[in-house]
Amino acid sequence: MHVVSTDSSDSGISELRSNLRATPTKSVAKGITAETDLVQAVTLAIEQSSERKAHVETDMRALYNPTRMSAIAQATQDLIAKATNPCPSCGYPGFSIAQRFPGLPCRLCGAATLLTHSVLYRCQHCQFQQDRPFPESVQFADPANCFYCNP
Repeated sequence: MHVVSTDSSDSGISELRSNLRATPTKSVAKGITAETDLVQAVTLAIEQSSERKAHVETDMRALYNPTRMSAIAQATQDLIAKATNPCPSCGYPGFSIAQRFPGLPCRLCGAATLLTHSVLYRCQHCQFQQDRPFPESVQFADPANCFYCNP
């Protein structure tokens, strides 16, 4: 959570708590995780504002944002999987998906869908390539994903 006063005068800068950063136009409190800290920061920002206003917004830095933390965790897992997958030809780590090909057939009518039918793995070291069909172990798409069955 960020708290920003709409303006700030030099007279109140010395009173700012250690986690507030002062500029000639505003005071900012970051990393607020407790309600008491939020109340204190908003009160201080309002006191320092000649307009008696404070702007409050969410802190989108990864360490305070569960959605971003989850995305970083998934990226870490993807990197680990990539680094631990050796090339079948040269054994170099990082044999990974270079391209996805749509066209998984519809279970009802057999028409090609936009879902992945196969993937192309490529070694970054020796350029060895390998096509692997049905990467998700699914051979047919649900008709809900078919342009013919579900226009």
